[in-house]
Amino acid sequence: MPRPRITHVGNLYHLVTAADATDYEAASSITNLNATIYPAGNNIIMAYPGIAEYQLYEMMVWNDPVDIRNGDKFVSGSDSWIVQGIPKVYDDGILYCLYMILVKVVGT
Repeated sequence: MPRPRITHVGNLYHLVTAADATDYEAASSITNLNATIYPAGNNIIMAYPGIAEYQLYEMMVWNDPVDIRNGDKFVSGSDSWIVQGIPKVYDDGILYCLYMILVKVVGT
């Protein structure tokens, strides 16, 4: 079976809520996460009408099972993305993949 194309290797930061504050963890929860990130297709762009299309991306994670949640931040180099919604899991015993929608952080 061919290996998936890895386009980004980065770190994942969980979104945590404490008392009245919400922020990301100071240290990354998951390091060296292998991912394939590509611009969102038309079907995804139509589902998120309030977000500029240049900010929407799709991501697949090809590691062992990892804990990724809505609102988590994926950072690769100088780029960062926020996870939108709950990732979908594909696991058939041979291949494990997490699929999710990302919004690229721009202008900060």
